[in-house]
This record gives sequence, C-alpha cells and structure tokens, in this order.
Amino acid sequence: AFVVYIALSMWSQTNNYVQSYKISSDIRLKLGDKLRKLSLGFFKQHDPGDVTGRILHDVTKAEHNLSHTLPDMISALIIPLMLGGFLITVSIILSSILFAGFLLALIALYISQSIVTLLGKKHIKAISDTSSRVLEYCDTIKLLKAHDMTGESFETMRKSMKTLKKLSFKTEVYAGIPAQIFLLILDMCYLFMLSLGVWLSYNNKIS
Repeated sequence: AFVVYIALSMWSQTNNYVQSYKISSDIRLKLGDKLRKLSLGFFKQHDPGDVTGRILHDVTKAEHNLSHTLPDMISALIIPLMLGGFLITVSIILSSILFAGFLLALIALYISQSIVTLLGKKHIKAISDTSSRVLEYCDTIKLLKAHDMTGESFETMRKSMKTLKKLSFKTEVYAGIPAQIFLLILDMCYLFMLSLGVWLSYNNKIS
C-alpha cells in the first residue's frame, strides 16, 4: 500500500504541476495576443502596472491555486470525511468531537478569509501601483538623469514600495493569526479525541 501510495503521489504531483504551468503559459499567451490587438487608446486609459500585474501577478496566483491550493483542499476534505466516517462505526462520542472541533475551527477560517478579502483588494492595487512606478522609472531614466531628477522620481517609487511592504505584512499577519488558530483548534481536537479514545479503550468502553 505504501509503495502504491508513493507511486501515485509521484505521478499525481508531477502531472498536476505540469498541467498547471501549461495552463498558466497558455493564459499568458492568450493575454499577450489580446493586448497585441488592442488600440493605443486602451493603453493610454489603463495603468501599465495594472496590465503587467494581470499577466504576471494574477496569473501566478491562479497557477498557485491550481498546483498547490486545489490538491491541498481536496485532501483536507477527503481525509477528515474518511476518518469521521470510520469513527462513527467505532464511537459516536469520538466522531462528535471531531465534527464539533471542525465546525468550531471553521469560524476562525471564515475570519481569516474575510480579512484576506478585505485587505486583498488594497494589496492588489498596491502591487499594480508599484509595478507602474517601476515601469515609469525604467522608461524615463535617461530623461531623468539628463535633468538631474532621479532622486525625486525614486522617492515616488520608494513610497509606493513602502506602501506595498506595509500592506503585504498586514495581509500575511492579520490573516495568518486566525488561520493558525484554525489549525490549533484542529490539533487540540485530535489530541483530546486521542486521549479520550485511550481512556475509553482502557475502561473497555470501546473495542
């Protein structure tokens, strides 16, 4: 069973990553082809950092969801369901603890997700703004040097990067705390369930 598990894991992970990268590359090529057909007016009306962010940052996020998040979500759902189904046949008490802990942990997960949704929009805007400032600086570096204005332009880019750093930190930390509480509740639930299972078994309450 272990050998079969390793073989299937190697096949599934390799295939998963290859397909995820293929999908992301196809999306970038389609976006590039779409941009090539757009009029110059589109690029004048839209921030260049926002366009760049769509192709680079947003597609990378989608790629990460396909290659990492989706498989983790599937295993995170299947394993507790299998374990819970097995525990129901062994002990209603133990299975109740498992499901009660899971429902309690979901509250912390919901809080984390709400924080990500709230700060995520600001974070994405900060990424686009920073990309725009970097592109502007690179495009006009010769002109800025000719007029000895590199310091002033760099200060604008530095402020943009500082804002991005602050929002990145907030998004990770503020959302990370309830996410860690979610994991802590699950771990404590398993520990309590295991301790109770040992006690029940020792007192011949379960086989």
